[in-house]
Amino acid sequence: MIVRRADLREIDSRGVTVDYRGHAVRLHGDSISGADPLLPLAVELDGIEVVGIGFWRNGRLMAAATVRRLQWRVLRVFLASERSAEAAATLASRLSVDRHCSGMRVDDKVQLLRSLRQNGVAAVFVGK
Repeated sequence: MIVRRADLREIDSRGVTVDYRGHAVRLHGDSISGADPLLPLAVELDGIEVVGIGFWRNGRLMAAATVRRLQWRVLRVFLASERSAEAAATLASRLSVDRHCSGMRVDDKVQLLRSLRQNGVAAVFVGK
């Protein structure tokens, strides 16, 4: 399923729920089935967990390649990090993200998403 435009239902500190063609699609950081607590991103469709997406370190910075592909498709990438200013700047540089912000708690990230949405920006959050 490719979601290009969806109506926001809810944003909370654990994830985001959108309405897509009459279905509730939720992305969040916890597996509701509890099958694999290491999966950082779970996707639910109408309350049923349909997929978990995992990331692991393999010596290559795969995230940087993903960021470049997103930017190639004319998407802006913003790093909202709990890390220190220096650590966030280093990571942002390694990923080649458009902009970054450090010292952000989960609630700060939720507020950022709400603010972007109120200003007409379609935003997606991946992480925790």
